[in-house]
Amino acid sequence: MGIINCIFLLILCARANYFLLSLAEDCQLLTKIPKVKCLRNSRREGLIRSRVRGADSATAEILTFLDSHCEVNSEWLQPMLQRVREDYTRVVSPIIDVISLDNFAYLAASADLRGGFDWSLHFKWEQIPIEQKMSRTDPTQSIRTPVIAGGIFVINKSWFNHLGKYDTQMDIWGGENFELSFRVWMCGGSLEIVPCSRVGHVFRKRHPYDFPEGNALTYIK
Repeated sequence: MGIINCIFLLILCARANYFLLSLAEDCQLLTKIPKVKCLRNSRREGLIRSRVRGADSATAEILTFLDSHCEVNSEWLQPMLQRVREDYTRVVSPIIDVISLDNFAYLAASADLRGGFDWSLHFKWEQIPIEQKMSRTDPTQSIRTPVIAGGIFVINKSWFNHLGKYDTQMDIWGGENFELSFRVWMCGGSLEIVPCSRVGHVFRKRHPYDFPEGNALTYIK
C-alpha cells in the first residue's frame, strides 16, 4: 500500500433502492480500509463520466483504472508505474487474464497478444506480428500495441488531462477502447502492454443493467 495514494470506489447509482442500500453498507465497511474512499453519484451517470469524476478527485501523479470485476496479482502495479515514470506519455496496460463467469476459475492469457480492432470497430485480441515476436529477446519486455482495453490501464494524470480525459459524451462502455488509444498516438504518446503485470477480469455475457432509452437507441446515439 506504500505506493498507493488513494483507492476510489465509484457507485454509479443503480436504480433499485435495495441495491443502493446494500452498496451504501458495503461502502461503510470498505472505507474502514486505509486509503479507500467511496464516491457515489447522485444520479445515473454511466461508466465513463463516473471514471472522469474519480480521476478528477485523485491527487496522485499517476492514475490506475480498473473495473470492479477484476482481481489483481502480486506486484502487479510496480512494473506499470515504472514504465510511466520513465516516460509520462506512455499509457500502459497489464496482460488481462480471464476469470470464469461460471465458477471464477482463473485462466492465464497468452503473453503474445496485443490489442486490435476490425473495420466495425470491435475490439479484439490478436497475436503480435512475427517480426515483433522474433525481435523480443526478453519475455519481460513491454509490447507496443495499437490499442488497449480502455478500462484497465495506468496513465500520468497530467497526460490524461492533456488528452482531454475520457469523452464524457459516451453513455456506455466500449468506445473508450478506441477514442483514448487514438488520441494517445495522435498526440505523440505510446501504448504498451506490460507482461510482468497481470490482472484477472470477469468477461460478462450480457449487460447487468438496463438502458432507459432502450438498447438500440442508446447504441445509435
